[in-house]
Amino acid sequence: MSRPCATNDRVRPAIRFLTETLGLTVGEVTHGADGQVVHAELGWRNGTIMVSSRGKEPGPFDTGRACLYLVVEDPDGAHERAVAAGAEIVMPLVDQDYGSREFATREPGGQRVVASAPTSRPRSPQLCRPELCPGRRQLRQAMLATVAGHRESGPFTRRTDAPPSG
Repeated sequence: MSRPCATNDRVRPAIRFLTETLGLTVGEVTHGADGQVVHAELGWRNGTIMVSSRGKEPGPFDTGRACLYLVVEDPDGAHERAVAAGAEIVMPLVDQDYGSREFATREPGGQRVVASAPTSRPRSPQLCRPELCPGRRQLRQAMLATVAGHRESGPFTRRTDAPPSG
């Protein structure tokens, strides 16, 4: 199991944005003596990401900016919610040649978030030649199966067809 970890200058607004706008769920949140979020777990489908406040001095896990890539069922709906929430869209909703419909936004702490859904097949067949992308077909099939089957497991499970709470 692996869990991405991101530090953030504005972690509380970032958590609100990620949960209320994009549908992640809040798990454990730990505060330090100064009230800063030192550890928060956010669930997405059957996975977890960890976020925390960026310290005054760089720590061992402060690697700068990160990009969170979310596989969603409805990128158009996620885009509409992000725009309605006033999010900065850094890449418009687009159908990519490699077979995804996606957009990118910046959450309040500055991290980039991509919301993407696989389409039925890439628009550029040459991108799928086996010699160019070994394993791409298996990865694409797994992504499509995950989106179609949305595994209902783990403590952070949230139905993706339900509107965001808040």
